[in-house]
Amino acid sequence: MYQYKGRNDKSYVVCTEDKDADQTPGYKYNPRTKEVKCCNGFGALELIVKETASGNKSYKVKGYGRAFFYFQLATGDPVDTYSPFKPAKTHYRFHKEFNGIDNDKDAWQYVVNEYKTYFGDIKEYTAWDGSVIVGGWLEILQVYADVVHMQRWLGDRVDVKKTLDKLGVDY
Repeated sequence: MYQYKGRNDKSYVVCTEDKDADQTPGYKYNPRTKEVKCCNGFGALELIVKETASGNKSYKVKGYGRAFFYFQLATGDPVDTYSPFKPAKTHYRFHKEFNGIDNDKDAWQYVVNEYKTYFGDIKEYTAWDGSVIVGGWLEILQVYADVVHMQRWLGDRVDVKKTLDKLGVDY
């Protein structure tokens, strides 16, 4: 919430290593990397490739802004032990599919398509925490949006259906 308060003038800079704060508008200081990052706007994603001496590659997406929010909606977060899809969508696959998307309407359309394709006509779903969600892919997406979204003020919530309607996303 403090990070959001300083989004326009750096009156607040949050000091944290938590990557989840990368989606919240405002400024973040990472004491480990000594980096100050502005997380405002749609943001961007980058695919980090590491190669071992034996030639094996590993992939990790880093990013900021709302693009990072969409990334977490589609891939989950192993540190926070949740993933909407089993097996989880890999960072490499997500980046390949999402690369080139630079606006909220197309980003939401991507996320909607992923949830609709994966969950189909499901009527009940057991979430990562054992709770049972009665409903279809839209209700499941709302649960994960609630998990991923970092509140900017008390009671702040992304209402998925209203957002999709407002942006004209086909669902």
